[in-house]
Amino acid sequence: MQIKSIKKLSVIIPCYNEAPTLEVLVNEVLAVDLGKTQREIILIDDCSTDATRDVIKALRAKHPSIKSILQKKNSGKGAAVKAGILSSTGDVVIVQDADREYDPRDYIVMLDIFREDRADVVFGSRFSGGSPRRVVYLANTIANKFMTRLSALLSGLYVTDIHTCYIMFDGDWIRERAPRLRAKRFGFNPEIVAKIAKEKEHLRICEVGISYYGRTKSEGKKIGVKDGIKAIWEIVYFNLT
Repeated sequence: MQIKSIKKLSVIIPCYNEAPTLEVLVNEVLAVDLGKTQREIILIDDCSTDATRDVIKALRAKHPSIKSILQKKNSGKGAAVKAGILSSTGDVVIVQDADREYDPRDYIVMLDIFREDRADVVFGSRFSGGSPRRVVYLANTIANKFMTRLSALLSGLYVTDIHTCYIMFDGDWIRERAPRLRAKRFGFNPEIVAKIAKEKEHLRICEVGISYYGRTKSEGKKIGVKDGIKAIWEIVYFNLT
């Protein structure tokens, strides 16, 4: 099998009040053995009200190669991700939450699919495979599976976890589409999955199981019932427009 050279992986890390976990998470990203693939870390602070910007400043002083974007106003995760994608330069791009719910070591199995030149988009699913998964709220799991099935019904593309943080993209593909992304808050996933579905005849789409260590609300979980209701509307809207 011929191995494709992936020169650089861009890791987009949107942050909002993630001072307690951000430094540890960045160190975990830096510790992943990517072989000959370089890593580009881009931190986007969405106007945090805690010490997140101080942590970013300290990280950049210690690791000058880390890029940072400081949003002028709180615009939501989707806007932060879009800003990070537009400033990325990697052959492949992945979004990484700063809360340590996801394990950066899972980059390796996803990246290997790109190295084998078998995919343009790879979904990391929390509901597929035998990787460790912390069980937190039953309602969240039921809601996620419902929205995943709704998305599949409307789009004709079935993946097992549309709200996964880990979607690894061909860099040129996602950067070309990023300027037209409209979702501001947590609608990035419904929107980008709808875009992928509309191009599914021309894209190689894969899915692999990943680890997941979900947080409770007391630990800082930000998504609530209102976000879930809005996500259902966004799935319908982005698939039908």
